[in-house]
Amino acid sequence: LVVRPALVSAPGARFRQNARPHECARMRLAADGAHADGGGIYAGCARVLAVGDGDLSFSLALCRGLRSGAAVTATTHLSRTELDAAYGCAAVGAIIDALGALGA
Repeated sequence: LVVRPALVSAPGARFRQNARPHECARMRLAADGAHADGGGIYAGCARVLAVGDGDLSFSLALCRGLRSGAAVTATTHLSRTELDAAYGCAAVGAIIDALGALGA
């Protein structure tokens, strides 16, 4: 069991919220060509397993940032029928097609 210590901050201090890859400054730099390695988030040889990625948009943003999906395995706990019902058939289809085009 690993327990993360409580985050303590000075009164009035604000913690920066997590960002999805397409909102992350490093990923924007990578998209602009400033970082050839996908923004420095993952090493070029890293394999990534995205577990339970809802509508798969996180995995798509990650693949786009890395400029390849060859090392990315994206999963969701929903079946394709459930994905279509929850997020819309056209949207899910477009994401799955884009992931396939990137090699994921």
